[in-house]
Amino acid sequence: MRGRKSEKDVVSDQSEFDWKYFDRQGWIKDAVLPRGTSKKGEGVSASTMKDVLHAINDHLGDNPEAWPSRELIAQQTGLNVRTITRATYALESLSLLIIRTETTPGGWRKNYYRIVWTELQVRDPARRQAWLRMMSSGPEPKDMVSEPKDMMSEPKDMMSEPKDMMSHELLTNNSQKNSKNSPPLKEADRGGVTAPGESPGSWEVVVSALAAL
Repeated sequence: MRGRKSEKDVVSDQSEFDWKYFDRQGWIKDAVLPRGTSKKGEGVSASTMKDVLHAINDHLGDNPEAWPSRELIAQQTGLNVRTITRATYALESLSLLIIRTETTPGGWRKNYYRIVWTELQVRDPARRQAWLRMMSSGPEPKDMVSEPKDMMSEPKDMMSEPKDMMSHELLTNNSQKNSKNSPPLKEADRGGVTAPGESPGSWEVVVSALAAL
């Protein structure tokens, strides 16, 4: 009999239900795995790889890594040690498992197993389709950035109007001011007929009048 935990066992061992454990167990169950290959080219079935993942999940707790021996995993799954070695290598080749090996002070080699949950979740067909739909429906960044540019162009046109108004007022005020200070032109200076007793206009008067304007 396999040593995998049941829901009843976990509830009896803990005061609170271990939702995280059963979520991960569901991810392993729903994943569609291809047939794996060992280091020597031997085939490893998907069900065997899933049994090994379940056994590692049993030892994770809240840790990112678990370090059960191959003998302990074999005892839990009912498989032999050689099959466990082939299965862990196949899972590593599929990027579903990261194996880190350390040497203990006593000279023993100890394996640390980390399940790649993100890669495993994508192996669920329903989850993968939802992820692909989400990626394809997102807006393009270029369209989002182009709108503020158009909005920023409007204040430029608004700012140009006061400039025209100010220049018009300035010219009007100057002309009124100059007309008050400059002497009125005589009829002869305007090109008309000289009145009796009035001297004809000169170019100096015309030039001074234009300069005043």
